[in-house]
Amino acid sequence: MQASHPATPRPESRRRRRRGVIIAAFVAVALLAGAGIKFWLDRRVPSPDADAGRLARYMSSPAFAALPDAEKAPYLGAFRRASDRGELTPQQQRGVTYNVVNGGKDPLRHYFSLPRGKEREKFLDEVIDQVLKSEKEAKRPPPPDEKGANEDGGRHLADAMPPEDRARMGQFLQELHDRRVARGVPDDGKFLFPLMH
Repeated sequence: MQASHPATPRPESRRRRRRGVIIAAFVAVALLAGAGIKFWLDRRVPSPDADAGRLARYMSSPAFAALPDAEKAPYLGAFRRASDRGELTPQQQRGVTYNVVNGGKDPLRHYFSLPRGKEREKFLDEVIDQVLKSEKEAKRPPPPDEKGANEDGGRHLADAMPPEDRARMGQFLQELHDRRVARGVPDDGKFLFPLMH
């Protein structure tokens, strides 16, 4: 009869332990492969028909901001429809709106980082000149006289903005209005910050 030492594991328990380690390794590899595939799928360019969440993630990215306007158009239409259906969170709307309007840049932050005085005036003059140029090129018909005819479109943007940003935008628009008046450029009070392309 052979005496077994209690500290030495039996071959049976070694096999079980080895089998457990192998199974755990296979599970870990499968989980990593699944995560890698999901990451790869999420990073592909979605079609404009993709679900609202995926569309918002892509449209908030620098890759989308770099697209030419013609390629952005179908995504913008899909984004508007998803927004109208209520499929987007305010955070998603903010991210996409910020990226589309600013092309990944923040002109308000830039404006408020400038020292008061000549530099801010120069910035406002550039914005006014850009708007005047785009108004001439667009040759749009005058806005309707009906009160509230265009109020709904601005509400979506205002609702998607945090209160601090709304306050900064209000201050910027007031300073822009004051500068237009100082330059003798008519301002009917309906002036909005232009979309930056």
